[in-house]
Amino acid sequence: MNHFNPSKPINDWLLLIPILKNTTAADKADKAIFNFSLNEQAGGATQKIFDVAKEPFKNDAPENRYIFFPAPAASMDFFVFSSDAVVHLAETNCKFLPLYTYSADGKKSINISAEALQKFKEHYETSESASPVCYANSPEIRDDFKIPMAGTEPVCKENIFYYVYAVLHYRPYCKKYEENLQYDVPHIPLYQNFGQWVRWGKKLMTCHMHYENAALYPLEKSVSTGKMSSTAFPYVLKEEGRVVLDENTVLQPIPASAFNFKLGHQSALEIIVSQYQDKISNGSPDEKLNGSPDEKEKIIELIKKICTISILTLEIMDEMERSHQIQSDTNFRNDE
Repeated sequence: MNHFNPSKPINDWLLLIPILKNTTAADKADKAIFNFSLNEQAGGATQKIFDVAKEPFKNDAPENRYIFFPAPAASMDFFVFSSDAVVHLAETNCKFLPLYTYSADGKKSINISAEALQKFKEHYETSESASPVCYANSPEIRDDFKIPMAGTEPVCKENIFYYVYAVLHYRPYCKKYEENLQYDVPHIPLYQNFGQWVRWGKKLMTCHMHYENAALYPLEKSVSTGKMSSTAFPYVLKEEGRVVLDENTVLQPIPASAFNFKLGHQSALEIIVSQYQDKISNGSPDEKLNGSPDEKEKIIELIKKICTISILTLEIMDEMERSHQIQSDTNFRNDE
């Protein structure tokens, strides 16, 4: 595997906390955030990233959840997404970070290292004076004066999981460390206002993991009147804001922003269309969409939901930038 070359000083990458241990020779082994990761192959993934048959989510919380991103040197633009299973994404080798791991006797543990928890606590509970976490937990305050504060997010292992998920969606982070992310697993800075990042991470993960619960974006289903492309159905006309499902059906108008939420080289919307294009082209004639009304309606519904979560994701990412546009991340990196 090709790793980022620590002898090439692009930026402050090695001052940040690596997600996994031993990612470069210059990293300290006790300074990683996660204890354990899975590769797609090791996880035996068979489920597609977006499944038209996935039922609406009804439970309070899933038993496990995964953050996943391209493995180093995967020849893929960096992206991050989440799922309740190890899923398959065509032409991409991904690493999966589970929230929970299990011992041989079934005991559940949160997959965040004790060293990472200590590092986060030291930074946010004592160093970030503007954070409500400091006032709630500072060792300088007597225990009988510590009052639980509504709306705060404590520094704990589970919240670190969500913090990481939010940071990996932060565009300035991805741009600054673009080259590093091509050759190494992500390294995480410590940005101001831990609780806000946790809330963004929770909101993003709920949106992504439970896309089947999303509202239906108001697309029009119209009958095609023009000449159809020779491309296999369904296909996307991005410039025109349309998805052509079959000889008879077009979905429009798809907002341009729906194509801007990308998982690698393609938008989430294009991935769905590609998955079902493969299914139809490799299946028997009776699997054609125009011959399967129920299947066709499920795909229409899924496309509308993915439009909604794509737009919502971008709105959260925009909010991150607005909230932190005047802050310099170099002030909040984890210097020794």
